[in-house]
Amino acid sequence: MTDHDAQDATDTSDGSPMKSSQRRSSTTRRRSSLLQRARMSFYRSKGERGADVATLRGTRGADFEGEARVIRGTSDAVLCSCFGGGGNGEPKKSRFMLIKGSSCFVFASEESTSPKYAIKLAFMKAEVHGTTVELQTTLGDVEFRFAFDKAEIAERFAGVVTEQASIAEGDVAKKVRELGPNDNL
Repeated sequence: MTDHDAQDATDTSDGSPMKSSQRRSSTTRRRSSLLQRARMSFYRSKGERGADVATLRGTRGADFEGEARVIRGTSDAVLCSCFGGGGNGEPKKSRFMLIKGSSCFVFASEESTSPKYAIKLAFMKAEVHGTTVELQTTLGDVEFRFAFDKAEIAERFAGVVTEQASIAEGDVAKKVRELGPNDNL
């Protein structure tokens, strides 16, 4: 580390010491900038452009990939066949899901150019009922139901959701501690 680097790490432009929350590596800034540009591109295109499956996998791969039938909302959902449901509360179409970090991305298929939507996993819990997994808020409200073909896949999905939700919650707590009592998220 050069003297110039040490100066940058300890002082701001007015000569006062930097807070640890002010220090950000250039890679963090680049990653944040890249995600911001991708998000803005997605909004401007009204969801037509976004990260495809290969982009989200990246070089390290996904935490979970699989297909399931997805229902948004409560477990008491009433869907008739005229709205794409099977008449028994289950949707007909299977969706491709990919969990990467603290988000679950739901695609129409593995070949889709962008996800239909993303689900934040922080402060969520997974409850398994045979081949169905309910994604619930920490208060117990059902946000999504995922119907898998096999119970083993449902168990693996629930395990990954639990693990990634816990990591995301830790990240939120860490950010709150870094900001201090007078700063807001």
